[in-house]
Amino acid sequence: MSALRYYTSLVIMAAASFIATAQSVSIEAPATVIQGNRFSVTISVNNSDAVVRTAPEIPNCKIFNASRPGVSTMQSTTIINGRVESSIQRQYTYLYKAEKASTVTIPAVSVGNMRTQAKRLTILPPDRTSQQSQSNSSSMPAPAASAPRAGKVSPSDLIVTVNMSKKHLWKGEAVIATIKVYTKHNISSFRATTLPQFDGFISEELPVGSNEAQMEHFRGENYYSAVLKKCLLYPQKAGTLTINSGRYDVTLETYEPISNGFFVTYRPIEQKITTTSNRISVSVEDLPQPTPDGFEGAVGHFTATTDIAPAHPRTNEALTYTLNINGTGNIKALSAPTLSFPANVEEYTPEVVSDANFNGTDMRGTCAVTYTIVPKEVGTLNIPSWNFVYFDPSTGRYMTIKQKGYNLSVIRGSASSAEQKDLGEGLKDIRYIHRVDTASLAQKPARVFFETIYVLLYILVLVAFVSTIIVYRKHIRANSDLAARRTARANKVATKRLRLAAKALTANDADAFHESLARALWGYISDKLRIPSSALTRDNIREKLLESGISEELTDRTINILDQCEMARFTPDSSSPEHLKGLFDESSAVIKAVESTKKQPTKASAKA
Repeated sequence: MSALRYYTSLVIMAAASFIATAQSVSIEAPATVIQGNRFSVTISVNNSDAVVRTAPEIPNCKIFNASRPGVSTMQSTTIINGRVESSIQRQYTYLYKAEKASTVTIPAVSVGNMRTQAKRLTILPPDRTSQQSQSNSSSMPAPAASAPRAGKVSPSDLIVTVNMSKKHLWKGEAVIATIKVYTKHNISSFRATTLPQFDGFISEELPVGSNEAQMEHFRGENYYSAVLKKCLLYPQKAGTLTINSGRYDVTLETYEPISNGFFVTYRPIEQKITTTSNRISVSVEDLPQPTPDGFEGAVGHFTATTDIAPAHPRTNEALTYTLNINGTGNIKALSAPTLSFPANVEEYTPEVVSDANFNGTDMRGTCAVTYTIVPKEVGTLNIPSWNFVYFDPSTGRYMTIKQKGYNLSVIRGSASSAEQKDLGEGLKDIRYIHRVDTASLAQKPARVFFETIYVLLYILVLVAFVSTIIVYRKHIRANSDLAARRTARANKVATKRLRLAAKALTANDADAFHESLARALWGYISDKLRIPSSALTRDNIREKLLESGISEELTDRTINILDQCEMARFTPDSSSPEHLKGLFDESSAVIKAVESTKKQPTKASAKA
């Protein structure tokens, strides 16, 4: 019974951990297709046993397999941390042919108790230059002209255009400029060498959203199209404004056919071309004249209100008067209207804060203009009413919104300047300030040029300067004779190298000792006798030592040490520590003896 209970628990746990994905149904179809081309519509049924019974009926399209769709099944199971997830998908594919250029709707299809969403399908007319039918079953079908194309790229295969949403508009009215590319080939690289200039406009670049290529019928041909740039423009002057053409360096990918007997394949080839966009002009009409009082450039459709805070102001304390503008138009370009405040207030520069977003045709949002004023006197503060005026391009008329005035009672706050003056005249606790003749406070300048301390400092500086020059010149001469410097430093260098030999002696490392000792002695002789290291031999060392006035006995001692170090290289471990210590002491004594011996003239030079 215990085993049965165990297996039953396992089955219950496995069933509890098995999670099936939710049921759903979807439909996939191209957004555009060319007249005469074939395309497919796929209905996917997920995690359900429901079956698609009928094919969707698409207007202006012919179906080939209404009763026998292509059916495929995909199943997957995943186990993550003991959780089992299983999914199954069945796809029903129907094949259609687009027969007439139009925009149609793929109707919703009922599958069991589920239903797909309707989809929009655009059927484009065929190219003027190519009427051949071509099958296409991808989600983004390519136009007939974009199939593998060989040969030279035609100028009509790549077009860059600049379009304006309006050709006639008022000064300050919004217009959208769109730079768009049309191509029949894949684009490997696209670089703008000269962009169109929007002279005479206030320009704000707009987001283009998804930059995926869409199929579009343009000038009688089918192209891939994509928006390169979109700008919102506000003309700032009247007349005909022209946007110059841009220049672009583009690399296109074409295909070269390669015959393989019964089959033909295509090899991609890159072609570089340079193209230009079109020039375009718009006609800008000036605003009606004369402009009414209160108009300061607002063009669009707006509402405006004002408020003031605090309602009970105090003297010498800030008071904010706020103009709130809401609407559509050149709201980001609005400036603070010029208002006339009473003379008994102190004004500060107004602050303008705009918050607007593109709504598809223009900018819509708010603009808050805050005026900060400070009342200086107690009494009634009168802010008169005034008119906010804007131009409505849809009606071609100026619109006026009257702003109400305010009568505020100003109470005493912190002391004003006039009150401070009266208060100062009444003070009696400040002592009288006696006047003093400032001439008696003047200090006569002392002359230090001829003082003794000044002369001594001058002489000291002069002596230091001359000494520095002398020392510097000696240093230059010493550095110029490199051989003499090596000779002078030979003993110091040899002493440093002997320290390495002493360390090897302490460590009882005979090989390192002989190597360091030989290097110290050879290096000392090379520096002392001015003999290059490459020219050092046993014979010329003896000759040079004798020529330098070194005694024959000291020369033999030097040669003997060199011979012992050289012999130790071929008979390692043959020297006792006492022998090594004696050899080190002998080397130090020889270097000291050579260093203390003054150079004597040689016999040859004496005879001369």
